[in-house]
Amino acid sequence: MVSEYFDTGEGEIAERSMLLRLLDLLRARCTEKDRVKGDMRAVIRYPTKLIAYTRYSTELFDLSTDSAEQNDLAAYRPDLVRELSARLDRLRDAPAVEASKSVDPSAETVERLHALGYAHPDEH
Repeated sequence: MVSEYFDTGEGEIAERSMLLRLLDLLRARCTEKDRVKGDMRAVIRYPTKLIAYTRYSTELFDLSTDSAEQNDLAAYRPDLVRELSARLDRLRDAPAVEASKSVDPSAETVERLHALGYAHPDEH
């Protein structure tokens, strides 16, 4: 499931512009050694995250203790690397899921979404 939110409010535009400038400055400080070449795929089965590169060694992280992904555990957990790599391959090879037809949510679903701040009670 993918969820995305984008607000085009005036304050948001200024903040986004500032963040983009900051990203440009950070990118400018990267050296050739810092750049990732080739494709990258990742799969998370919490608390672990596997990152597979086409040009680099596969990495494995424990997100519960290493959210900054600094301590690669791949060499210590080859069994888990194989398992998550196979899962990543299955996900890549799975047929695309067709978008489902639009369904009107029940009043209870709309009420629950409203309580979470996702929908206005009159929307459905």
